[in-house]
Amino acid sequence: MKNFFSATKSYLVYSFVVIFVALQDLAIACPNCKEGFDENTTQAGLGSAYSITICLLLIVPIAIVMTIAIKIRRQMKLHEQLHLYTVRR
Repeated sequence: MKNFFSATKSYLVYSFVVIFVALQDLAIACPNCKEGFDENTTQAGLGSAYSITICLLLIVPIAIVMTIAIKIRRQMKLHEQLHLYTVRR
């Protein structure tokens, strides 16, 4: 049953990736956004700046969650080691 769920998850992930890649050309942006990313205009750097800023804003919550997860995992390992040490004695 475990293999079934892992296979189903992988199929779902692959299908979402294929759908997003296939439908990428259908994405529509407002004229200002399109102009911001067009390198032939005077506003070319503005679109890149927005992209970098959005990426940095997305990194912060991910970093916070990862830090908390790593801290919890380390505490669990330490607790497990202490528990094994006390049980053996």
